[in-house]
Amino acid sequence: MIDKICDVKRSIEAKAYLAALSLALTFPDICGKLAYPNVQKVRERYIKWFDDYVSQFYSPNEKEYPQFTGEMCYKLRCAFLHAGNAEGIPIDQFELCIDGCSCFGSTWSDENDKKHYIRINVVELCAGICGAAEQFYTLNSNQLDFSDTHITIINICKETEKIEKLNSCQ
Repeated sequence: MIDKICDVKRSIEAKAYLAALSLALTFPDICGKLAYPNVQKVRERYIKWFDDYVSQFYSPNEKEYPQFTGEMCYKLRCAFLHAGNAEGIPIDQFELCIDGCSCFGSTWSDENDKKHYIRINVVELCAGICGAAEQFYTLNSNQLDFSDTHITIINICKETEKIEKLNSCQ
């Protein structure tokens, strides 16, 4: 998990904002599954984990409006990672900004053509998700299994060097 968080941070430093966002948007999936193992629906786990751990970075005062919510982030996840539609979440357009503020609202040309949009600072969003995931990991790494059982990264060059060294000893 820490490797993934570091990869998001390195991506931000390299100005690879879409790469950073694509990985950061997976953290509520990973952490939500561990935090709420009895919740079967991915959507519910994702939204709950985001609201419990990340949304505080967007609205320190619960009565303050607007607030970027787990539902909004789930909609962004579906749109960005799956080109999908999160039914029941009325957002038509996401605008990812750099070096700007986040805002939420509606625009319309007539009453039948109302569009809901979210403009979110992609660097702040990634930092908020990473901070929450890192904190969640730190608090839970002794009790929960964060290991990737299906994905392993192998450095072929280093593995080849090891084999060549072993062969040279014979």
